[in-house]
Amino acid sequence: PAIDALGNVPVTVLRGAASDILSPTTADAMMKRLLQGAFVSIPGTGHPPELDEPQSLAAIDALLARVS
Repeated sequence: PAIDALGNVPVTVLRGAASDILSPTTADAMMKRLLQGAFVSIPGTGHPPELDEPQSLAAIDALLARVS
């Protein structure tokens, strides 16, 4: 229900590639339901990403650019 509530809201999902909490299958299912969703896998990190990785920072910047 939480994912569906986001509806048409711009969202970026960051998944640590080594996560044992958010599986690739679950992330894929989330992305199919997020109409304006973007997905970024952060290599070499687990769950949650620290958000200071270059890929995380680039994804956050891209999301902010989309909504501003």
